[in-house]
Order: sequence, then C-alpha cells, then structure tokens
Amino acid sequence: CTVDGQRFSLGDYCSKGVSDQNNFPLMDLTRVLLYTIACTEKSVEYVHKYIGKEPSGSEGEALTLKDGKPHNPLMLTGGLAVSSLIKPALCFSERFEYFYKTVQAFTGKSEYVGFNNSLALSLKDNSNRLYAIGHYLRENKCFNHEQSVTLEQTMELFIHYCAIETNCDSAAVMAATLAAGGICPLTGEKVVYPEAVRNCLSMMNCCGVNDYSGEFMFEVGLPAKSNKAGALMLVIPNVLGMTIWSPKLDRSSNSVRGIKFCKLFT
Repeated sequence: CTVDGQRFSLGDYCSKGVSDQNNFPLMDLTRVLLYTIACTEKSVEYVHKYIGKEPSGSEGEALTLKDGKPHNPLMLTGGLAVSSLIKPALCFSERFEYFYKTVQAFTGKSEYVGFNNSLALSLKDNSNRLYAIGHYLRENKCFNHEQSVTLEQTMELFIHYCAIETNCDSAAVMAATLAAGGICPLTGEKVVYPEAVRNCLSMMNCCGVNDYSGEFMFEVGLPAKSNKAGALMLVIPNVLGMTIWSPKLDRSSNSVRGIKFCKLFT
C-alpha cells in the first residue's frame, strides 16, 4: 500500500477477511503499535524513562535488561513495559477497546481487524514465561510509576493485544500509515505523531527482526518488524508499506520467505 492509497498484492492473499485461513495474529507487531501510541499519548522522552533505545543482540523474548530497563520497545520486555503506560486509569475493557480502535484507525477502519479468542486462551494457558518476565519487570520497577497497574491486568491485556488478528491487506495499510508519518493513506486521519513514527522506524531498523537485525539492515536497509506468526512488515518511508506472510520461520523466528523476498526486492 503506497502513501497515497494505491494497492498491489501478490501470491495467496485474502482481502477483507473473506477466509479465516489467511488471517494471522498481530503477536510481536503489537509492539510497534504500542510504542507509537504511547509516544503520541505521552512523549518520546516520557516513554524512554521506562525503556532503552539499544538493540539487545539477543532474541526478542530474552529475559534481559540494561541499566534496569528493557533494551528497546520491540522486545517482549519493552512491549510489556510500554503497554502499562497506555490509558492506565481506564478499566480493562476500555483499555482494550481503545487499543483495538486505534489498530482499526491504522488500517483505515475499512480493512479487516478481528480478535482470535481461541489464541488468547491458548496464550494464557501457556503464559508461564510471560508471567516470569512480568514479575522480573515489576521487581525492577519497569512498569508505570505514576499510575498503579496490576501485574495481572498488564499480562492479560498484553495477551489480548497479541490475539488481535489481521491479514496482509490490512497490515500493509498499517505499514503505509507508518510510511506516511502516522497519517492513514486511506482516510487521511492522523493516527499517531510523526515524531513517534520516526523513532519507531529507527527502532525497527536496529532491532525489528530479532537477532538477525544487523544483517537485515546491512542487506536490505529498510525498517521492518517480524512476528512469530510468519508475518514481516516492511516500511519504505514516504513511499509505501508492505506485509509479507509466510509461516515457515528461521532460527531467528523470522519468516524464511519474507526475508528472502525483502532481499530480492531491494
């Protein structure tokens, strides 16, 4: 999807969620959206009181901090910390609805955005590591200092955010919104601030594809973010955004065909 709303698709794709087989959960991609939303709501300076700006050199779910903070907002630790900053005074349902509607705004409100309840339940049933990281972050005071948020609600919300699902068409519009500096190309709505997008793209450049980020930046040279569902979001600032989805993953938890396509594309 280009920054002026032109669309182009290749391969086995599905438009507007006609087939559930072509939908995938946001999973790790939520961290991109959470970061831009938090920086827009608060400020970049405020958000980075809780998280760092450095690549970790390790995989995205590593239990590691630097100077008492998550290395960056695109790691699991960073995503959890950032999620505690967004609308902490609201109740659980209102916080989820706020994030869900913002995701819809990223896609122009006309593209498919859904919720996979089965996945949410499965993630909760297998959340031992997530809760372990959450307890570690709380021990190191990485969550919101100014507004008390419970660990349980933070974990539950994060699981629900990850279970929001989309497809290649919708996620491409999200990427194009980032390419356009936070303005949705389909509606013209300013979803997030340009400063938030600029910082997010910098983070995607240096740590968007886990421990493969350095080599990806060298070989492709564009901001990207992958997830464990096999999606890869690529942004060409001021030009277009694209999403490739192919579930087979490599050792760095990136889409094998997605990485190969990006290399061929550039």
